[in-house]
Amino acid sequence: MYIAAIFVASILGCSHAFPSGAHNNGSNIMESMSSYCTAGHFRPNHANHLPQSTAAPYTITVTSPAGTMYKHGQPVTITLAGTSGRQFKGFFIQGDCTEVTFEGTITCGSQGHNVTFCGKSGATHSNAVPKDQVVCTWNPPEFQIGKVQFIATFVENFSIFWSGVRSSTTLVADPTALTYAQQLQRFQMLLMQRMNGAGGE
Repeated sequence: MYIAAIFVASILGCSHAFPSGAHNNGSNIMESMSSYCTAGHFRPNHANHLPQSTAAPYTITVTSPAGTMYKHGQPVTITLAGTSGRQFKGFFIQGDCTEVTFEGTITCGSQGHNVTFCGKSGATHSNAVPKDQVVCTWNPPEFQIGKVQFIATFVENFSIFWSGVRSSTTLVADPTALTYAQQLQRFQMLLMQRMNGAGGE
């Protein structure tokens, strides 16, 4: 199981930055086809600037009440932080997994808000104030979505940012939890049983 929650520190725009984070572009087909979306790193669109090629001076720490697993009803804590006092101004966090789609809700309290960017839902920063760390929470869905990991892009300033930063922790699903497809199949079977029962009366 492999969740890649993408934390993209993103101040997005066509030619200018958004201090309140990545803007919703979920319904904009043209933007979803742009290079900053299709490249897969969900980088901020900051003029001619591309992500840094050096190792990111930031870390993503994942803590689950279930240890190396995630379970519905047990929120997972995700901490974005700089190393050696390094600060960042922006972020965008998103989930990824080994199932078809990432599910569950990611929230970052007063430091972030939810957004749909490049067709992916996640959370981004609410202001461009320099941050030592940001603590977010992922609430896992009722069904399992395979392995889960968290990925982020951190924005230090308009011209300096890192994308594709991954957590060192990969969470696995609760082995007793069903997948979405299994839950749907169970629901369909129950529905058919009820329909057949009603038809026999």
